[in-house]
Amino acid sequence: MMKRWKTVLLYLDMPLVGGNEEAKAWLEKTQARLEGIADESYFLVREHDVTLPSLSSFRCETGEEWLSWLEAFSPHTQVVIVPAFAPLLQRSLIEEALEQHNTYLFDYTYAELPRGLMGEVVDSSVASFLKRSLPKGAKMFSWSLKEWLGQDLSSYDCNILYTSVRLLEYRLSFLPENVYQERVLRAMIERGEGFDTLLSIQEWLESHPSVLRQTPTYVEVELTTLHESDGPFVKDLPRNGEMSAKHLCRLFEEMDEAFPDAVISFGLYGEVFVYSEWEKLLQEIAQRPKRRFLLESRGIFLSEKRLKDALSLPNVEVIVDVSTSSPELFSRWKKPSSAIFPFEGLSSLDVLHRFADNPRLFLQITRCTENDKEIMAFYQAWKDFGQRIIIRKPDSLGGKHLFYRVVDLSPIKRTPCISLQRNLVVFFDGTVPLCRQDVEGKYAVGNVFVDGLKACWERLSPAYEKQFSMKGISTPLCENCDDWWIFSL
Repeated sequence: MMKRWKTVLLYLDMPLVGGNEEAKAWLEKTQARLEGIADESYFLVREHDVTLPSLSSFRCETGEEWLSWLEAFSPHTQVVIVPAFAPLLQRSLIEEALEQHNTYLFDYTYAELPRGLMGEVVDSSVASFLKRSLPKGAKMFSWSLKEWLGQDLSSYDCNILYTSVRLLEYRLSFLPENVYQERVLRAMIERGEGFDTLLSIQEWLESHPSVLRQTPTYVEVELTTLHESDGPFVKDLPRNGEMSAKHLCRLFEEMDEAFPDAVISFGLYGEVFVYSEWEKLLQEIAQRPKRRFLLESRGIFLSEKRLKDALSLPNVEVIVDVSTSSPELFSRWKKPSSAIFPFEGLSSLDVLHRFADNPRLFLQITRCTENDKEIMAFYQAWKDFGQRIIIRKPDSLGGKHLFYRVVDLSPIKRTPCISLQRNLVVFFDGTVPLCRQDVEGKYAVGNVFVDGLKACWERLSPAYEKQFSMKGISTPLCENCDDWWIFSL
C-alpha cells in the first residue's frame, strides 16, 4: 500500500476589496471548499487581522523566515499553498495534484490557470535547498512560490497539471483583489452554482456575457490634441483643444465616485507634457495616493522639470513613445501637428537617460513595417532602461492602419471585445467614443460632463453584448479591427 504523506494547507493573506470583515467572509467560503483536505491548516497573516478557530495564524517578514517554517515539517510533507480569499478553488484539481505528489514525490506542482482556481503544492524537503539559493534578505513572495523559482524552475522536479479548459483567455483572476474582480465573483456566487469544475465555470461565463462587464479597470483620457504628423500613429484628429482645469477636476470627482480603483491614463493620442494645467493635474493626482496613474507621452515634447515632478509622485508611471533610433525618421514621424510648439527632434529625448534608473519610467517602440529592422538598434540605444522597454503594435483604427502591421498576433478564434469589457476612453471635451479605435467619435455614446461618467459607461453595454450574437462585431468599425483581444490591465 502506497504511503500517504502528511498534508498541510497554507492560506495566503493578500490585498482585497474591503477590510477584516470582508476578508473573514471570503476566507470562510474558501475554507468550506477545502474542508478535510489537509491534516493541518494555517493562515499566513500579511494585511488582515482575521482569526478562525480551525486555523493557526502566523506572520513572517522575509523569505528565510517562511522557509524555516516550511523546513520544520517532516520530510515530504505536502504543503498546499492557496489564496485565502478564493471561493471558487477547484478542490478536485488540488486532490489530483496531491495524489501525484504522493505517488511520484515531485518538488513542486502548479497549473497554468487564473489565480484563485488551484494554487500550488510544494514538498517540504525543498525548503533547505531554497534557503541556500534565495538571496539574503529576500522578501516573502507575493502570490506564488513560482515567483522565487522563476528561471530556475528547471532545477526542480516540477509537475504541471494540465487541463483541457482554457479559462486564461478571459484574462481575469478569481480573487476579490479589485472592484472589478470582486463584482464578477459576487455575481457568480449569488447564482448559487457549485462551479466544481472548470468546464462549469467556462460554460456559465459564455452564457452570461454581461457578468464580465462590471466596471472599467482602465480609463484613457485625452488632455490635449497635439499629435504626430506621420507614421503608425493617430495623425488626423478632427478636433483641436485641451481639457479645461474645471472639467479636469470634475472628471476626477466623477472617477472617485463611479470607478474608485480604475487605473487612469492621461495621454491617449495627444502629448500630455504640453498640458497648460500641468500643476493642477499633478495636484489632483497627489490627492489620490491610492490610485494608479499613467502619463503617456508621444515623445513630441518633454520637459525635464515636468518629468521630474511627475516621477516624484509614487503613484505615477510615465511611458514615452520614442519608436525609432533614427533622427530622420523621428523628425518625420514626430513633427508636432501644431507649429506653435518647438520641436528639437530625437536629441530632445536624451534627457531620458538621466532618469534611466527610475523603475517607473518606460520607453515604448510602436513596431511597424517601417521601423521593424531597427528594433535591435533601438534596444542598444536605450540599453540603460533594461527591461523597461515596451514593444507595442500600432492601433488598427478599424482596419485603416493594418498596412503598418508587421504580423497579425490576434487569436484565430474571434471573441467579444475585451477592450469594450474593461476599458473606457474620454476625449478632451468629455465625449466618450466606442473605444480607442473610434478616433473620430463616430460611435460616441455621450459626454461625461453632460450625461455623467457612469451613464456613458452603461450606454456602451449594448455594443459589448451585441458582439456575442454577431461573432465579435457590433459596428462597422469592428469588422476589420484586430485590437478586440487587447485591453489594458
